[in-house]
Amino acid sequence: SLIKKFTIIYTMNLNNNAEGTVSKEISWDSQYRFARDIVSSKNGEYLAVTFQEAVCVFDANSGKMISTVQLSEGREVLSEKAFFYGTDSFIYCDEASDEKNADLCINRMDILTGEVISTFKVPYGRIAEVNAYNDMLYIAVNGTSKELTSLLDTPDDAKIYCFDMNTGKKVWEYEAREEYINRIVLPYDGYDCFLFESYAQITALNKQTGETMGIFDFGSSIVNIFPLQNPDNYIVYTRDGRYVTLIPEENYNVEIAGRFIPATDNIKEFEWGNNFMMSLPYSSKEAIVYGWYQDEDGEEILEFEDSVVKYVVREDGKYSA
Repeated sequence: SLIKKFTIIYTMNLNNNAEGTVSKEISWDSQYRFARDIVSSKNGEYLAVTFQEAVCVFDANSGKMISTVQLSEGREVLSEKAFFYGTDSFIYCDEASDEKNADLCINRMDILTGEVISTFKVPYGRIAEVNAYNDMLYIAVNGTSKELTSLLDTPDDAKIYCFDMNTGKKVWEYEAREEYINRIVLPYDGYDCFLFESYAQITALNKQTGETMGIFDFGSSIVNIFPLQNPDNYIVYTRDGRYVTLIPEENYNVEIAGRFIPATDNIKEFEWGNNFMMSLPYSSKEAIVYGWYQDEDGEEILEFEDSVVKYVVREDGKYSA
């Protein structure tokens, strides 16, 4: 926190396990001491450093500070909920340090000028997630207090807010009774709904109206959710190693046995990349990388002209129907 510089490194290559190498160090000279987080734009062109009382944007190539937003006295940045949006703006959250008159502000900042383009206020709580899609801003807020007093606390009611970033108006508001929201998952263009996840349950809402489209219980905590580019099709991965296809608009989810072989039933993180998947088990010093495999020596035995409803094989394997 007290060192005024950060280092850019290349990430590990999953094909040959090559380690990252240092490419650049960026330092700054300002009055802000306590750096909380660093965020990169998707194309790697810009970097933003969030401080307790300010947000600074850097040119990643030159290391030059481009713009700065300093918060008013009595407000603090919530650094972990910050992200670049589009090509010219950065979204960050701040809260009042005084709990008596507390509220949450989600701000859209012009990265070139430092001007705050718009601010959206919601009642105080613990922000679960903030995300934006097609100029619509989605905010998930848990409870009404800063911290849980114990792990045995009963969850408060959570809320999801949807704002139009062009007009600044609230489009809809959804209340999740006695739930603790962990994440929201935004759709592709062809999707009518988006998802929010609370431990072992996924709820699908209509992204235009906020109406409930389906609730799905998975019986195990959800590690990650991936929207596919086929309309209304998601992949859900659970802590116990299940790989489930979810189609909310058809109120349908199915675990496809044999399509995915879990290496462990105690997963902490799971990520989906280009032609690979990776999981990180709890209390493990190793990550597991999955590739795509197909048995090229497989022999086709039967082919049917019509759809097969049921296929039965006798125990000795001699006859089938």
